[in-house]
Amino acid sequence: MTLPDPAASRALLIGVHEFARLGDLPAVRNNAPALERLLTTPAVSGLPPGHCHVVQQPTDPGALGDNLYEVAEAATDTLIVYYSGHGLVGDDGTLHLALPDSWPGGRWHRSLRYDVVRDAVVTSPARRKVVIIDCCYSGRALNAWMSEGTTAARVDIDSTFVLTATAEDVQALCPADEEYSALTGELIRVLEGGIPGGPAELTMEAVHDQLYTALRDKGRPLPQHGPRNRGAKIVLAANPAHRGPPPPAPPARRDTLIAVPDELVGREAEIDALTRQTTGEPTGAGDVPARICLVHGMGGVGKTALLRETASRLAERYPDARFEVDLQGWTPGSTPRDPHQVLGELLQQCGYEQLPAEPAARAEEWRGWLSGRSVLLILDNARDAAQVRPLLPGARAHCLTLIASRDRLTGLTRHATHLRELSEEAAVQLLWEAGDRGHDPATLRRIARLCGCLPLALRPVGALLRDTPAEVLLSAMSSPDPLRHIPDVGESVRLAFATSYEQLPEDLRSLLRHCAWHPGPDFGRGSLEAMTGLPEGVAGIGLGQLVRRSMLLAEDDRLAFHDLFLEQALTAAAGQQAQLRTAARYRLYEHLLTRLDSALDLLSGGGTAARARPGEARFATTEEAIRWLRPHTAELEAAAKAAGAERWGRAAQFAGQVNWWLLYEGQTSRAESVSEAARLSAVAQGSLRGEARALRSLGEVARRQSDTDLAQHRYAASLDLFRQLADPVGQGGCLWALSQVASVQGWYEEASEQLVEALALYRDIGDRTGQADSLRALGGLALADGALVQAACQLDEALDLYGRIGNSSGQADCLLLLGHLASAQEDVDAALRHGQKSLALYRQLANRLGQATALTGLGRLAQEAGDPDRARAFLTEAHTLAKDFFPPAHPTLTDLQTQLAALP
Repeated sequence: MTLPDPAASRALLIGVHEFARLGDLPAVRNNAPALERLLTTPAVSGLPPGHCHVVQQPTDPGALGDNLYEVAEAATDTLIVYYSGHGLVGDDGTLHLALPDSWPGGRWHRSLRYDVVRDAVVTSPARRKVVIIDCCYSGRALNAWMSEGTTAARVDIDSTFVLTATAEDVQALCPADEEYSALTGELIRVLEGGIPGGPAELTMEAVHDQLYTALRDKGRPLPQHGPRNRGAKIVLAANPAHRGPPPPAPPARRDTLIAVPDELVGREAEIDALTRQTTGEPTGAGDVPARICLVHGMGGVGKTALLRETASRLAERYPDARFEVDLQGWTPGSTPRDPHQVLGELLQQCGYEQLPAEPAARAEEWRGWLSGRSVLLILDNARDAAQVRPLLPGARAHCLTLIASRDRLTGLTRHATHLRELSEEAAVQLLWEAGDRGHDPATLRRIARLCGCLPLALRPVGALLRDTPAEVLLSAMSSPDPLRHIPDVGESVRLAFATSYEQLPEDLRSLLRHCAWHPGPDFGRGSLEAMTGLPEGVAGIGLGQLVRRSMLLAEDDRLAFHDLFLEQALTAAAGQQAQLRTAARYRLYEHLLTRLDSALDLLSGGGTAARARPGEARFATTEEAIRWLRPHTAELEAAAKAAGAERWGRAAQFAGQVNWWLLYEGQTSRAESVSEAARLSAVAQGSLRGEARALRSLGEVARRQSDTDLAQHRYAASLDLFRQLADPVGQGGCLWALSQVASVQGWYEEASEQLVEALALYRDIGDRTGQADSLRALGGLALADGALVQAACQLDEALDLYGRIGNSSGQADCLLLLGHLASAQEDVDAALRHGQKSLALYRQLANRLGQATALTGLGRLAQEAGDPDRARAFLTEAHTLAKDFFPPAHPTLTDLQTQLAALP
């Protein structure tokens, strides 16, 4: 075992020397302070002062027990609990640790039961535990460890060592004329002077043997011990008397660092952060210098160059030696290096001729050589933490270890930096530095993007630019695999991916292939759970491992491939059966459409939670739905297009729902792209229904873009197809949409006829939502025509229907029109009341366009009521919301700007 980790270790030292009803123990006064001094001395145990707690003369057993548990719970490496004072034997034969107010033969609540100490130690998360009891009858503490009720399983897995001053029925010795009690005095002498000829580190077994010999020779009570598991091997402190055989005189200087590449650019922020971590400058994580720093990231991202540059800037701080070792963890065609062999090479570089044969002995010799020296160590290309750990310096060495790996090496160090590809600006600069500086920056930017901003590709491509025109190079890279025809570069990227891919277990390879089959630019964990069919959480764990191994990029709960690795992943997945890919994608489309239906049902105020797959949670609120929708938008867009191309059975419905969401967000051009792709796919498949749905969606896009002629043309074409299909729902939707276009153009009679026809269709099939929509639109037309009584009847009927079916979006629209109706009737209070109810519903639905419309009406009402401040607040918010939906010259925006300008 090694010395206690100072940061993760704790000690509680309890001393009681004066008693009200028992004899005083003057020597005990000095025990705990002396032990505190030694345990916090760097050359002994090196605990930080705040981690070594001394409690003298505690009076409250409960408070002392709480203190004990707090210290025990804080220790994760080594826990030391020490007591010196009087020991008492309870009525049941158990040991009690006396406190100042303890009674000699009763009232046991005034003492600390040893069982409390035992339980606190057993439940501590510390890996190694030392209990030292210096009092009469302290041997009874050993019996307590296996008494009934002890958590035996916990004792078995922990290394625990209990040291007592006496056997269970023997009194301890505390000479009045000596500075310390008998046991503690010998313990202090061992910690101060060490064990001549002993090992470099004092184990509890060695300490006990030394104490036993010294006390036996003096004729004093003999100490007892009870190691559990590997308790005897627990290291308590360094042995100050150790004088191991010195290695041969070292050379004046050792330096195997490799020079930094000339064209290292774009990494100043990362280098500065690493430098500040290792020098202890403020980093937000405390000012203790880091001794182990890890840089991890995908192959070819520039980890080695970053470490070399950092090392060159810090080299003067480590004058004794600077080593760089390539561990070949991810080198194509190579086996990861055995740390035992690496240790042998390092020791030979330090001047050793004879090397220990055993791995543990060799690692101990290496740590011994580093102890007391200032050494900088680069461990490059590490495969895993097991390869690295034997090479690390000891806790007290003044050394810095910089590690590079594709793996996160979880548990090795908290100072870890995830290195991503270069920024586009830095990538262009690297091309500029590596090649001929006369090239057009815009062309270089395009080349940098095709290289994925990856230094592995940028450096050789930059070298080609020295004698190849940038336009020629760009032309050669204009293919789905841009590096395929670039000498050596494409192969380097392929090998960087292959070495990582080949080391994955088959379950992770399968998961990565499913990731490659995903059609989107990024994806969520739930999507991969659906594609793989794995139980909830299992795919997430695997994806986390792929991120840790730098096969995937992760940002804000979204996952993606690096552009260059995506092509390699697709190649790896190409050998699988096509039906596996198709089945995985169909599961994805079903999952996304189910989630989308559930989300849009809430946003549209439908009043019912949409269906979900078994075990798949539904959205509870509109806020929750939007939190899912916005990060998934690009994924939904790509998946909807892919579903149409692959002739998935519900592709048209999927595209229509994605179109609805994109329009809800004001993304009209993206909505048009999805709907046009759906139309082309439907035409290619000969699907009239799919074409009709796509045309209706395209009509909605045109209407949002204020292109009424195009909207009318698309809606009419969609209506014609739905009539051929004898689809009353589709016909009703198109007639309703055509009425909206007609009313905008002032063709109220035509709009009314279309709505009456739509209403009749909906009544025939019992579609209450369609009826309510038609009645609301008819009420709006009647209101515009001045038929206020008719408008009131139709709007009230629509509002009642919306209420019955729980459609809050329809209710909001109706209330908005009823507000206009009340305004026309000069009932300002009713108009404000309807407008505010409408706004509240739109806010609940997160419908920003509806909010803008309601706010505009409320602004006009406030202006008419002579409240310009309130009017300005309403209209300003409306203008802010409307800007997300309309171009700058749109009449909606210009009208709002005119109203704001007219306010006093």
